[in-house]
Amino acid sequence: MIAPQNNVINSIVIANGSAAVIDTFGKIISNQDGILDDNKVIIPRRYIDLRQMRDIYINSGIIRFEDNNALLNFVVQESIVRTIMPQLGKVAEAIIVKRCNESEDVKYQLFCIATGKRARKETARQFVACGTSLIETKVRHLRHYSPHDTQRDVVFVNSSDKVAFMSNATSVAGECAGLQIKTSNDIVNYIIHDIINGRYCVPIICFPLMAFPNSILQYRRFEEKVVDVNIYDVLLHKILGNKTYVDKLIEKRHDFFYGYLNTAKSFENRLYDLLVEIIFDIRDIDAVAFDELIIAKEILEHLVRGRISPDDLLRESEVLKSSLMSLGLFLVSPSVESNNSYVPVF
Repeated sequence: MIAPQNNVINSIVIANGSAAVIDTFGKIISNQDGILDDNKVIIPRRYIDLRQMRDIYINSGIIRFEDNNALLNFVVQESIVRTIMPQLGKVAEAIIVKRCNESEDVKYQLFCIATGKRARKETARQFVACGTSLIETKVRHLRHYSPHDTQRDVVFVNSSDKVAFMSNATSVAGECAGLQIKTSNDIVNYIIHDIINGRYCVPIICFPLMAFPNSILQYRRFEEKVVDVNIYDVLLHKILGNKTYVDKLIEKRHDFFYGYLNTAKSFENRLYDLLVEIIFDIRDIDAVAFDELIIAKEILEHLVRGRISPDDLLRESEVLKSSLMSLGLFLVSPSVESNNSYVPVF
């Protein structure tokens, strides 16, 4: 099928089994007969709650307020990727905390991962997730606000403002339970040295941003190759193929691997046991959190490129609505365009 020459197609979006074709101006093409084409972009059309998205950006500290204006709270570098990726780590932290507040099941799974034990659900209910660098934590749990903590991005705090501890803790000593959050377009190479060197004493929750095939914002750009990544398989392959990695792991975790060094298969199985104990793919825990970060990444890229401004985001301007339509996303939160300012309330 050949598309009409008078319409330049930007994307094809799908909602409830129906297709809509979007032109380069973000408008729906009314005459869509004969335009479906194997070479066009396909984007699932989904709704986005901008109020929640705004709260995530503000809570993570990447949007600040000055003279009643909303501004990006970071320096935009020449490289878009280098600009965005550090900010996405903060956004992922905010999303994890948000999802723990929204879903008891998600919180329970992450609480068990952080503490290293199968806790009773009644116990998990006594705790709330706190991001150590989030504005909300600074306001409500100041003693746990630690934006420069190199170990824990998320901790769990009870009504007495006391943190949960890991399973090997005693009444005298022990490690505070927590989660380290990692986001990257190349997640395996990003975390492999941390694993080999045993950098973290808490589990790592990974957002593998190169893996889009099952996400809410599934799409193909002609210059990008969409791949799905099984973190464990790739890590196994890379570690087993590098003698230096293997030797260092055995040296640092001799007790863990002792008795499993007789055969290559025995060591491989033990290595897999280690990886699934310390590394977790967020998609296996909560697909919603992964999808939200993909959407946040797209909007953040628009902000950094200047296609929309922080004020556009906070006031839901027409420029923002057009940009979101081009991404196959639609607003569900009430318009706040008439507001003179937006002040977050935690």
